[in-house]
Amino acid sequence: MTERVRVYTVSEANAALPRLNVIMERQMDVLKRIDETSEAMRQRGADPQYIEAAPTDAGEVAELKSRLRDLLGEFREGWREVETMGAVVKDSRLGLIDFYGRRGGALVWLCWKYGEPAVSHWHPLDQGFAARKPLERDSIPPTLN
Repeated sequence: MTERVRVYTVSEANAALPRLNVIMERQMDVLKRIDETSEAMRQRGADPQYIEAAPTDAGEVAELKSRLRDLLGEFREGWREVETMGAVVKDSRLGLIDFYGRRGGALVWLCWKYGEPAVSHWHPLDQGFAARKPLERDSIPPTLN
């Protein structure tokens, strides 16, 4: 790993959750609006994969494309905000966020999913969500014990 990354303790990752929850709530709302706008485009015979304006677009389709472009920009900006915290977005639809952490001196992912009350799992860097394991009881905040 050549660039420096922020390495979180479990306590630091949990301290970031109030801010992350606000961002994630906003992101999930934007995602819902993206899905609704994409569906509205499909219902009008337009493919939501093509969001650049075309001279042949009907007024309503052109407006939906513009709205979708704006929403996608807002969605990307929200994830940039998460990344500036030093967290890593693993699945934007499910709200999976990992933090670099240490376990026994080795670099690992501290794993959190939107809706969970705390960071209470980890997994190796080369594995994903399916490989997560619970943190030891003494590393979990007292509210989860």
